[in-house]
Amino acid sequence: MNSIKTRTKLTDKGRSLGRGSAAKAIFRATGDKALKGLLQRAKEVNASDDFLCSVEAVVLFGSYLKGEERPNDVDVAVKLKRRLPEKLGTDEFARRMREHARKSNRQFSTYLGRAAMA
Repeated sequence: MNSIKTRTKLTDKGRSLGRGSAAKAIFRATGDKALKGLLQRAKEVNASDDFLCSVEAVVLFGSYLKGEERPNDVDVAVKLKRRLPEKLGTDEFARRMREHARKSNRQFSTYLGRAAMA
């Protein structure tokens, strides 16, 4: 039986379609406001003991970073750092996250959010 890779070929038009977006470009001022809000929230998270992680880095990339007046969006990557000891295993860290979420009356609007905290 042939795999899908041997029976199909990705064309330039297919690549172009994959990169496409139906979203309208934003105004730079809108991006500025969103970025400013994100950076303020990162400062608030880092100043508070109510969070299990701190924001170690925020990296901006994409059309907004290039200085375009009408970027498609604001692309950011956020690196988080655990505040709990690194020697905690993943299961124990996840257990403490669930406990913290319940104590703070955190509610999750999506199934995946609820499942992650189960």
